[in-house]
Amino acid sequence: MLTLLIRLALGLSISSLGMSKPLDDFVRCISLAHNPDSIEANSEYYGLVYQIEKGRYRHTVNRGKEDEDQIKINISSSGRGDLVAVWHTHGEYGRDKKYFSSHDVNTSKLLGVPIYMMDSKYIFRVFNPSDSTISSSRSSKFNLPAGGAKGSIIKKGGVNAICAN
Repeated sequence: MLTLLIRLALGLSISSLGMSKPLDDFVRCISLAHNPDSIEANSEYYGLVYQIEKGRYRHTVNRGKEDEDQIKINISSSGRGDLVAVWHTHGEYGRDKKYFSSHDVNTSKLLGVPIYMMDSKYIFRVFNPSDSTISSSRSSKFNLPAGGAKGSIIKKGGVNAICAN
């Protein structure tokens, strides 16, 4: 119920048939819609984003296991469009949940698409396949295994304007 109230207060509206918006905005709306549940259950929510036509997207939603930081992604294009991104949340706060893990980075590089992440403080980041990763010598500073990444923060926009249809 609290999640529903948060979604209503933010004015979130996501169409499963696709929204005509820039990709970053579309993924932010998906992440905002699922982040409260992700934090409450300390479970990652994740999915794929497909472009069905220029500026219009579809997405999938899956929930990882509670208190588990790894997820399995099954990819099927079966008429969904072209795969353009992976998105996920990171559950409740943890120092190691601020940035992209080496698994996140490898997923992005393997699929050749950006991976988006929203953390428990609603900071929204993206890692692109060509972005650099954290070196072994710096990885302990970020509490990540070597190969993780900070990614880029995508600045906030007006949530109501972005997510309303």
